[in-house]
Amino acid sequence: MVSALTEMKALAVAIEAGGSTATTDALQADYDALQDEIDAALAGANFDGVNLWTDGAVNSVITDTGGTTYDIGFAAAVDPTPATATAAAVQTTIESFTASLATIGTQSKSLERQTTFNSKMQDAVEAGIGNLVDADLAKESARLTALQTKQQLGVQALSIANSSSQILLGLFQG
Repeated sequence: MVSALTEMKALAVAIEAGGSTATTDALQADYDALQDEIDAALAGANFDGVNLWTDGAVNSVITDTGGTTYDIGFAAAVDPTPATATAAAVQTTIESFTASLATIGTQSKSLERQTTFNSKMQDAVEAGIGNLVDADLAKESARLTALQTKQQLGVQALSIANSSSQILLGLFQG
């Protein structure tokens, strides 16, 4: 887009310089063709049914579980059409469009950082839940081992108690 606008600026300088009508008409035709290419490219820049350039749409993206939103886009449509076919008008359009690109770039970077943060937060929560589950499993495993040990001690105590009475009976019989 910027290179097409830069080419339009060079054509505008040539148009302003004048010359024969045929030359000026050819330059103007090239200038108009470049503008049509720019308009077509922007009209086709749709994502998920939204065109941030031509719709003037501000999309709110939810960035956390609390419902916080981050706005992406422009309040009004971006029009990369120079007011006239002059170098100054095209330069103004280049500066305006470049500022719009910078805005989208900044918004994109901010959203990327928020996505990275949310991803790391999700990983931390998953690790924390995993640690809690592991701790509960370790606790239950320890409880089961303790109960099994108590059961074995109870069986041994009963075995000793039963064998003691057999020894006493053996003494009385003998």
